[in-house]
Amino acid sequence: YTLNFYNFDTLETMLKRKKKTFTFQGLGTSGDFVEQIKNLNKTLLTKKGREAATMLLNLGWLYDQWALISSTKQKKGYQRKAKVYFREALRRRVYRWLVFNGLGTVELHQGNYTKALSYYKQMHILHRGSLSYNALGNAYRQLGKLSVAKRNYEYALRLSKHPIEKSSAMYNLSQLKKETSNNH
Repeated sequence: YTLNFYNFDTLETMLKRKKKTFTFQGLGTSGDFVEQIKNLNKTLLTKKGREAATMLLNLGWLYDQWALISSTKQKKGYQRKAKVYFREALRRRVYRWLVFNGLGTVELHQGNYTKALSYYKQMHILHRGSLSYNALGNAYRQLGKLSVAKRNYEYALRLSKHPIEKSSAMYNLSQLKKETSNNH
């Protein structure tokens, strides 16, 4: 597997249990994932401000993503750890809109849709862009408010400046269309 550094964390013991080889790109070189995680942990201790917040955000995202592929028993622990990293990043008062996105996403993955919506609304207040509209659409869709979800996905598509944002909004709109046509 190759992982990019923009979604990352301290998963040494998880990786050892999974017995998979991981490499990643993004800090200038590719290398052994476990070794790089050790280095990130050491580096995090020396960072302050934006650099530390960025690392904490990445650690939160990695735990959240790792939870998605983990066993039910492990999932809650990884999601709890993701929230710890996101809250610590929030405490640093940098990139708050991204932190609210992370917290909302963990809640969404846990099935706490109202709580996810609350975090996404906080994100949206700070950053009205494709990402926030897409996130709001996801929460509204899970809450069964399909017309509101559609409207948010359409805004996300219109505001998309990056191909990944555009494809995410298009995918969500297509999924919503499938869900609504299956219900009729």
